[in-house]
Amino acid sequence: MPQLSARVERLNAETRAHHAEADAAFDMLFDPSTGSDEYIAFLSRTYGFELPLEAALVATPGLSELVDLDARVRSTKLAADLMALGVLPTEVAALPTCLAVTQFRGAAEALGG
Repeated sequence: MPQLSARVERLNAETRAHHAEADAAFDMLFDPSTGSDEYIAFLSRTYGFELPLEAALVATPGLSELVDLDARVRSTKLAADLMALGVLPTEVAALPTCLAVTQFRGAAEALGG
C-alpha cells in the first residue's frame, strides 16, 4: 500500500475517535438483518449529502480545470438506484438535503488545502 501523506496521517489520527460512529452507517449494510427499507434510507441520506456537495464543487472557481467533476458525479446514480428500488421521482426530488454544505472559495479549499 502506498505511504499516506503526513496530512492524511494527521487527519486520520485526529479523527480516529469518530471513525466507529462514521463507519456505523456503512457497517449496517453488511448486517444480514438489514432490509430494503434500511438500504433505501441509507441511499436517501447519502443522496441528500452528495447532491449539495456536487453543486458546491461545480460552482467552485477553477476546480473543473483540475478535476473531472463529471466523472465523480454520484447523485444521479444514487437517484437511479432509489428509483430502481421503487422510490418515485417526485419522492427523490423531495428528499431533504444537507444545508451545511457551503460554497468553496476556490479549488484549494474544495480539495481540502
